[in-house]
Amino acid sequence: MLDYATFLFNNRIIESSILYIWDSVSSRQVLSIILPATLLLYFGLYLYMLNKFRFFTSIYKLQCRKNDIDYYDDEDDDTYHDVELASGNVHLITTTASWEEKISESIKDHKIVLANFSANWCSPCRKIAPLYSEIADKHPSFICLTVDVDELPEFSTKWAIRATPTFYFLKDGQQVDKLIGGNKEELQKKTAAISSLLDG
Repeated sequence: MLDYATFLFNNRIIESSILYIWDSVSSRQVLSIILPATLLLYFGLYLYMLNKFRFFTSIYKLQCRKNDIDYYDDEDDDTYHDVELASGNVHLITTTASWEEKISESIKDHKIVLANFSANWCSPCRKIAPLYSEIADKHPSFICLTVDVDELPEFSTKWAIRATPTFYFLKDGQQVDKLIGGNKEELQKKTAAISSLLDG
């Protein structure tokens, strides 16, 4: 009983002390403490996010090298800025309806779908676009598509797109091969191999 009474007494002393301090400090003084602390917190958060961004950028570059993907900064490479990702026999896909239409067409006509998941801001995508257009012209047994990942983000996620460009080879709507990155030689090799299987 004595301990409980002592606890209540001490608790009232603490409450009284807090109220006294609060009444003694003006709102201007409170702001002079809270505002710098808030700014310092935001600045620390900014530095944390900046370092995190740099870390993931470095990881992305390493992943590019691992998958033989060329990494380009748009500011350093103006050569392919005006290249169109879809032209000639390459069909641009910006809706799931157009995707389904082309898949149905390929099944009906017994053709291979070569789908290039790409983006306008992606320098490797623009660099490989002319070759991709040549492949579409050279192989009539292929239906070549360019899927805009910015227009179809959820659809691209379903296809596990982690880097652009990513190429899928589909037969009867099912994946038969895949290529990550803008490796021209690999794309030509895979295209020729699948084309020969189709012709055979």
